[in-house]
Amino acid sequence: MSERGIITYRYTFANGAKAKQEISGFALEPIVNPIMGEISSPLLLQNFRQADLDAYFAATVAALASPVEWRGSINRNIFDKCWIYWMPKHGKLDTNSVYAGRTLSGFGFNSLDLPGMGEARMDGLFGENEIFGFPDDGPLQDSAVFDELNS
Repeated sequence: MSERGIITYRYTFANGAKAKQEISGFALEPIVNPIMGEISSPLLLQNFRQADLDAYFAATVAALASPVEWRGSINRNIFDKCWIYWMPKHGKLDTNSVYAGRTLSGFGFNSLDLPGMGEARMDGLFGENEIFGFPDDGPLQDSAVFDELNS
């Protein structure tokens, strides 16, 4: 914690050595208090200009620490529920996902909020078509992963 009361949160995750999927997304929710650098989303207003939307997305990216070739976003709804999501930069899923046995660090943000209960989720890619899914979604029934799990 800094002298001004700012808490720096940093995250590292590892994909298991025998993992069946690479990790291609990382989500944290809920984060209640504003993240330092975050600005209000113009999407919550009926009328907004493209310049407002551009400023919002730029502030969101700048407010989050992200590993090289990854990008984060902050999403907040009208009830102040917030989630943060990181994924490899567009078009880089095949080269920047976290494969079995690897670790990735550099995720984070600054906040005035003390640590509390929250949820973290990982997205995985499976199949030749790079289909996203959460581990609790289970693999597609016509996939090799599904066949292997049920053998």
